[in-house]
Amino acid sequence: MTIRQAYLRAVGYLRAYSSDSPEFDAAQLVEAVTGVSRGRLPLEGQEDITPTQWKKLRALTDRRAQKYPLQYLLGQWDFYGLTFAVGEGVLIPRPDTEILVETGLQLLAGIDHPVIYDLCSGSGCIAAAVASQRPDAIVYAVEISADAFPYLLKNIRPFPGVKPVQADIFEVVPQLPSCHLILSNPPYLSDNEMDRLQTEVTYEPKLALRAGENGLAFYRRIAGAYREKLLPQGHIAFEVGYRQSGPVEGILREKGWRNIEKAMDYNGIERVVSASVQP
Repeated sequence: MTIRQAYLRAVGYLRAYSSDSPEFDAAQLVEAVTGVSRGRLPLEGQEDITPTQWKKLRALTDRRAQKYPLQYLLGQWDFYGLTFAVGEGVLIPRPDTEILVETGLQLLAGIDHPVIYDLCSGSGCIAAAVASQRPDAIVYAVEISADAFPYLLKNIRPFPGVKPVQADIFEVVPQLPSCHLILSNPPYLSDNEMDRLQTEVTYEPKLALRAGENGLAFYRRIAGAYREKLLPQGHIAFEVGYRQSGPVEGILREKGWRNIEKAMDYNGIERVVSASVQP
């Protein structure tokens, strides 16, 4: 059997199990197993797939057909032009979170050698993405999960300005220096939303998803606990869930934040809410 024939079989199998993107998923798995990308299939796809490769491809395809995350099967995923190690125990980076990175970089304009917090850092993708654009920055990536932290350590290795901190974000407050910017993509799913997760998302860590009855617990606690850590003219920016921008804006106003602004994601949903400590 050729590599191209194996690819077509994988596509057919995934399509039969209602995969949303069978061609893409199959191509990613074939490349992971054989090293042949989808674009190179017309030429290199005529080579035979080895029995070992076919066995591995079948196993991966079976898992994907069961809605196991493609990102975990590959062991890595791209975000903001960088590749990050991922696996069970760490939240998968998503394109919408790039809006938080872009917002943060805009808020840092004109500030030399900024100090930044990335709270609930997970894989470290936000901290690393910011550091890739601002090598003069010091970014404190704070994450409590013992399962996620090894991924964070691996992913920030190319960026010496990122300082890993394994701690509860509410216990570590006094130990952190004052900063210019706070970024956070905290857990923001309500208990009701947790009960209605898509199958793929159920494989991701509940610790990184659940945020109490209304999904706002982390926003309220961070907005209150960290306000005094910001330097004059400092900023905070949150990623928020669907229809959460209004409630999060209300929390920020209640806690005394000013200049509240919102940014939309690629689907036109208000995805980031930012604010400053002074007018």
